[in-house]
Amino acid sequence: MTAGFVFLSFGLHAQEEEAADPSMELIDAVREGQVRDVTRLLAAGADANTKTDGGMPLVSIAAMKGPAAVAAALVKAGADLAAKDKSGATALMYAAQFGHNDIVQALIAAGADVNAKDNLGWTPLIRAAVGGNAEATTALLAAGADKNATDFFERTALQVAEGRGHADVIAALQGSSPS
Repeated sequence: MTAGFVFLSFGLHAQEEEAADPSMELIDAVREGQVRDVTRLLAAGADANTKTDGGMPLVSIAAMKGPAAVAAALVKAGADLAAKDKSGATALMYAAQFGHNDIVQALIAAGADVNAKDNLGWTPLIRAAVGGNAEATTALLAAGADKNATDFFERTALQVAEGRGHADVIAALQGSSPS
């Protein structure tokens, strides 16, 4: 009887500790784009630098999915803009690739590295080219992104954009309007 009570008590205590961890709730709130919950959890002490079990920084999830207010809350709470996932990608890379240009601008303004490279050597500019994102391309170039940087396969952002047929990105990289 006593052993059962100790086990039960331990189990309840472990569940209480798990439920009290706001960082675990923060992962779900970021994934769901719940601005109010993200803000509340950060204020309650959740760690803005929390990573998912798969190693994805929450600021990268926010940059990939939006909304911008979630990314902004994480940045304001001290999220590491240089944090990388297992592929070596940063939040700025995801925002540029997936067309979240308001987040691109905010991350650049907050000091994100416009020339960081992932495991394939892709920079935020190359990722913008992959995603066909001319607006991010222009913003990254204005912030000092190296348009001559090459990836693992020795391709520049221009070569990637040409290979994917992204005329607007090609024009932005060449400093002209698309024809």
